[in-house]
Amino acid sequence: LSAGLLEAWLSAGLLEARLSAGLLEARLSAGLLEAWLSAGLLEAVRRAARARLSAGLLDARLSAGLLEAWLSAGLLEARLSAGLLDARLSAGLLDARLSAGLLEARLSAGLLDARLSAGLLEARLSAGLLDARLSAGLLEARRPWSEWHVAEVVLYATKAVLHPTRPLFDTQTQQLKPRCVRALRHIFKLCDMDGDGVLNDQELNDFQVACFNTPLQPDEIRGVKKVVEEKLPSGVDEKGLTLRGFLFLHALFIERGRMETTWAVLRKFGYNNQLVMDEAHLTVSFERRADQCVELTDQATDFLTSIFHRFDKDSKGALSGVELEELFATAPCSPWEEPRWARCAESTGVHAALTLSGFMAQWALTTLLEPEKMLAYLHYLGFTADQTDPQVAFRISKRRKHEKRKGRFSRNIFKCVVLGAPGAGKSALLDSLIGQPFREVPGGAKASERMAVAALETEGLPPSKRMVAMLEPEPATAAHLLQSPEDLQTYDVATFVFDSSSPASFRSTSAQLSAMVQMDCEVPCVLVAAKDDAKGISKDLNEEVAAFCTSLNMSLPVSISIKDGDSANIHSRILNVAMHPDEFVPKTAAMRAGI
Repeated sequence: LSAGLLEAWLSAGLLEARLSAGLLEARLSAGLLEAWLSAGLLEAVRRAARARLSAGLLDARLSAGLLEAWLSAGLLEARLSAGLLDARLSAGLLDARLSAGLLEARLSAGLLDARLSAGLLEARLSAGLLDARLSAGLLEARRPWSEWHVAEVVLYATKAVLHPTRPLFDTQTQQLKPRCVRALRHIFKLCDMDGDGVLNDQELNDFQVACFNTPLQPDEIRGVKKVVEEKLPSGVDEKGLTLRGFLFLHALFIERGRMETTWAVLRKFGYNNQLVMDEAHLTVSFERRADQCVELTDQATDFLTSIFHRFDKDSKGALSGVELEELFATAPCSPWEEPRWARCAESTGVHAALTLSGFMAQWALTTLLEPEKMLAYLHYLGFTADQTDPQVAFRISKRRKHEKRKGRFSRNIFKCVVLGAPGAGKSALLDSLIGQPFREVPGGAKASERMAVAALETEGLPPSKRMVAMLEPEPATAAHLLQSPEDLQTYDVATFVFDSSSPASFRSTSAQLSAMVQMDCEVPCVLVAAKDDAKGISKDLNEEVAAFCTSLNMSLPVSISIKDGDSANIHSRILNVAMHPDEFVPKTAAMRAGI
C-alpha cells in the first residue's frame, strides 16, 4: 500500500465490481441461471478481505474492469470475466453430471463447477441408472432436481424394458443387427403385394394402417421418401421405397430414440423380444374328436388364391419350382419338403409346375393333417396376426356321426386310407387321382408313405366339388392302424386293393379287411381289384372273392386297370361311399344279428 491508497479504483468506498447493497448480482444469459449472492456471503468476503489488508497480504489484481478473486475459506471459487461468473456459460447450456442419483456438480467444500451448453442437459447417472440427453424442451430449468431424477429414471427404465435397443441395433457399428434385418426383410416382402421389390404409395399406406391404424396423407408419404432420399439415394426409386430405404428408415427411428416404432411393427407381425416368431402367437387350440376335421375358411382360401396369382409371374396358371421358392421366401422353408409330399397334387409339364387346383388341394391336405403348421404358414405368407384367429382362418367340421344322421355332409374334404397287399397297385391308384400317367416300377413301388389329394365332382344337384385325400401308409403304420379303432375313426373311408391276377394278393388284402371289420369301427369300405389288364380274375378266385363279399354284406370289388387307362371312375365311387357311409359298412352275420 503506497501513500495509504489502494490503487484499485475504489469510488465512494465501494469496490467497482458492481457491489451494491451487499449483493453480487450475477445475471446469466439464456434464462437458465439467476444467481443472487446474499449479503451474508458478501459480508464474509469483506471480512476475509479486511483480514488480509490488516496483515498487508491482499493480492488484488484489477485489470480492465475485471475482478479475479480467489476466496479461500472453502466457500467459492469464482471467476468473473467481463462482469460474468465464468461458470463456463455458452449459449445457455448446462452439462451436469449426476453420480449415484445425486447432482455431481463438482461439489467440493461448497464449490460448484457448472457448465451450461446448447440448451441441452446432459445428465450422466453412474450406478447404471441413466445416460440421458434431454433437449431444452424436456427439462424445466427450475424443476426440483429430486423430482426430475425420479420421473426421468422411471420413463427411461420403462422404455428400456418395453422397447429394448440391444436386439435391434449395434451401437458399436451403428447398424441394424442381422436378426433384425431378417425380420424387417420378411415384413417388407409381405407388404410388397405386387412383388416388385418396392413399396409404392398404396403399399406404404397399407403398411402404416396395418401397424398403427392410421393412414398416411400424400404429403406425409412424400415427406418420408424425401427424408430417405436425402440420406440414402438408393433407398427410393421412381416406384417408391426400396428394401434398403425401408431398413434405413428403421435404423433412423432407432438412432433418434424411437425404438417403440420399430417394435410396434415387429410385434404386429408376430415377433417377440428375441426377434423370432412368438410361439404363443402361433398357438391355437384345434381340439377335436376323431371323426372331425379341420378345414380352411373361405377367407383363408381366397387369401391363398391371391397368393398363387401374385407369384404366377408368367401367368401360365401353374407355379414353377423357382416361383414356389419366391413364394416361400418369407418362411423358414417350404411346408412340403418331406418326401411324402412329392407328387401328391395335380401338376403340369416336365418340371411338375403346381396348378391352382393342385396348390389349393395341397393346402387343404396340410390343414387336414397338420393344422398347426398351416397356421404358421398363413402367418409367414402375410395372413396377419389378427386374422389367424381360428374362426377367421379355420373351421372344425361337425362330428361325422351327426352328419350321417342328417344324411348330409358339410365338410369339403374326405380322408381315405388305402390298404392292401404289397405290389397290388396302390401307388398307381394314387397317381391316377392326381392325373399322373402310369409308371411301371420293377418289383413294385417302394414301401413308403404316399399321399394324393384332388377335387372331384360330386353326384347329385346342384353339382359341386369335394376333395378326396388318399393316404397310403407304410407297412408298419398300416399294421398298427388295423389294431387301433381310434386311429381308423379319423378316416371317412377305407379302400382295400388287391392284384386281381393273384390269389395270394387277395388273401392278404382280405385278411386286412377282416381285421378291421372285427374292430367294429363303422368305417365304410371299397374293395378294388387292380391290374385287370392281364388275364382278369380267374374263375376260382372270382368265386372266393364273391363268397368273401357276401359274408360281409358288401359290394363286389371294382375292377380297374390303371395301365390301360380304365379307372372305372373309382375315385368318384370312393367319394360317394364317404358321403353315404351307412350303405358301405361291412359287417359279419353275427354283427348284423346283433350278437
